[in-house]
Amino acid sequence: MTASDLDLLQQYTRQRSEEAFAALVRRHLNLVYSAALRQVRSPPLAEEIAQSVFADLARNAHKLKPDTVLTAWLYQVTRRTAVDVIRRESRRQLREQIATEMNAMNLQADSGTGFQPVWADIEPLLDEAMESLDETDRTAVLLRYFENKSLREVGQTLGTSEDAAQKRVSRAVERLREFFSKRGVPVGASGLVVVLSANAVQAAPVGLATSVSITAATTALSTATATKGTAGLKATAAAILTNAIVSQKVVATHFDLEGRPDIWMDRSTYLFFSMALGIGLPLLLIGLGYFVRFLPVNSIKIPNRNYWLAPERREVTFDFLFRHLLWLACFEAIFMIGVHLLIAHANRQVPPHLSLLLFWGVFGSGLTFVVIWLWVMLRRFRRDTISSCG
Repeated sequence: MTASDLDLLQQYTRQRSEEAFAALVRRHLNLVYSAALRQVRSPPLAEEIAQSVFADLARNAHKLKPDTVLTAWLYQVTRRTAVDVIRRESRRQLREQIATEMNAMNLQADSGTGFQPVWADIEPLLDEAMESLDETDRTAVLLRYFENKSLREVGQTLGTSEDAAQKRVSRAVERLREFFSKRGVPVGASGLVVVLSANAVQAAPVGLATSVSITAATTALSTATATKGTAGLKATAAAILTNAIVSQKVVATHFDLEGRPDIWMDRSTYLFFSMALGIGLPLLLIGLGYFVRFLPVNSIKIPNRNYWLAPERREVTFDFLFRHLLWLACFEAIFMIGVHLLIAHANRQVPPHLSLLLFWGVFGSGLTFVVIWLWVMLRRFRRDTISSCG
């Protein structure tokens, strides 16, 4: 592990520094995302794998030995996670996905490098070829051609001289070349080096680094909280309300029909809207229920207004309106707590994902209450009530 990686990991494990972990994500995300994308051929699945890999790093950072090469560790975890994802996907879906997205990626590829035709042959086999190398050779190739380290830096990381690093890298490249040749992809060692340097690591999607940092840190936080035993169970609700949101810098607040986040807010904006809707709106409803008695009678819109706002019935009507709006205010506050818990739960997933079952449960409860509330209101002021009161 390079000194800078080690320093950042120590800052994260000892101080829970979000900035240190975010720096690690920015440094290694492109490598992880590219390795995942080569294997699953799906940008959404590659993003999911990247989320999972860095969540594993957040959970296991304290277990890594000081001499661990973080690049190699992340690459191996990415490989294992991608294999699990591929197994999880049905073969039919995976074949269709590979065919569709390979065509799209080939059409969008930058032909200016002159290496795309060769890369198109090498890319599907690259991670299998890397797996065939021993650990030290694989680490040397990752550092030299995936992260573009100098031979001196490779040697320092591996604990050898620059010349020894050069020999190890050359030997590893030759083994890769032989691997490809046996599978019908003839390529020279120098050509392979150029192709790897130009194509092995791609830029991850904009915004993924922020999302990965948030979800990984949140996962680590929830894991640490879970290990504290039964004493922590007494504060579960408070932990969900605070740690899941307040500890995050960016919050997923809107989700598509499949539960994937498509709108994000920064923490302060989300908390502002939560307070406004969870506290401000109920207070507004209560205030409206109280001050309605001071409004001009002709500005109050209720069924059979002339009857219910007659002087002898006005006070009773205003009392009913106040109580009815008070009930609505109380439910609105409870409903917003439910919405907040729903969003908190979604942001605790890796990657963030809204449970549609929970969503429809909360939404259905709110809709049911509103229907009942309106029915009680209309029933109170309907005409046949006038007859019975008369």
